[in-house]
Amino acid sequence: MAEEILFVDDEEYILEIASQIFMESGIEILTARNAAEALDVVRTHEIAVLVSDNHMPGMRGIDLLSRVKALSPETVKILMTGFADLETALEAINRVEVFRFIVKPWENTQLVGLVEDALKRYRLIKSIIRGDENTMRSLVHALELKDPYTRGHSERVARYALLIARHLGLV
Repeated sequence: MAEEILFVDDEEYILEIASQIFMESGIEILTARNAAEALDVVRTHEIAVLVSDNHMPGMRGIDLLSRVKALSPETVKILMTGFADLETALEAINRVEVFRFIVKPWENTQLVGLVEDALKRYRLIKSIIRGDENTMRSLVHALELKDPYTRGHSERVARYALLIARHLGLV
């Protein structure tokens, strides 16, 4: 089953714009017009990245993402909204563990880049679950190339984790 990206918004034109933006980038996305429809998609597809509007009738995006967290914990979650406030951002981070928070209207290249970064994160999570060390190393190196300040950080953390595990007799 292929990794898929799901956009959820109650405004049809937003879904059409998102589909067009990603199609131009060579990325196909799934769409849902409400939380119930999105949950059905999550139950039947491997959703790598879920981007949800927060203000929707029936169920807020934060509540949808909370349910998705229980159904598919490895799905990377992005919350988008036209009404950004600190309380919503904190709830999204603390309760739902969103990867990013994006405000409408978005800048197209920023949105595509954000989703591509989320997809890399998803692949890293899946490789950790599978224990695929080579994939993990290559993803870590790719992520570190984008941020020179963190270069080598992941390897140092892994080294310290192994030392602690050995000291505790876990390895």
